[in-house]
Amino acid sequence: MTKTKIYFDIYSEYDGEARGDLIIMVEKNKYTRYPALSGPHGKGSIEKGEYDVVSCYQLDKVTKNNPYKRDAFPWMAGLKPLFETERNNLAIHPEGNIHGTLGCIGILKNDLYAHADIHSLLRIEKIIRMKVI
Repeated sequence: MTKTKIYFDIYSEYDGEARGDLIIMVEKNKYTRYPALSGPHGKGSIEKGEYDVVSCYQLDKVTKNNPYKRDAFPWMAGLKPLFETERNNLAIHPEGNIHGTLGCIGILKNDLYAHADIHSLLRIEKIIRMKVI
């Protein structure tokens, strides 16, 4: 059984946008928190439920086609829903220049640390369980 190591703990929902903390277990009983949001664009915020984090990688530097608009280190961690949904291509990534996401989880602060935490977990375990609550 896979133990959940990442949570998106939603504390506020309004007009298709969810705000909360992305909580990552970095060691046994030690967690880090990153303020994050999801939505309101497209179909709104990410659906509550369980997901597998299946990848974490750096994107090409900022280009016209890179929606995340990070100057130094654009990245994303791919999510696979563990329930039936019409949504696809969901991810965790830095919040871009345009406010909000299309249902992904956008990290608001310290996103490079969040990347390092997720990347480190994936080096140990090939898949990380995440729960949106």
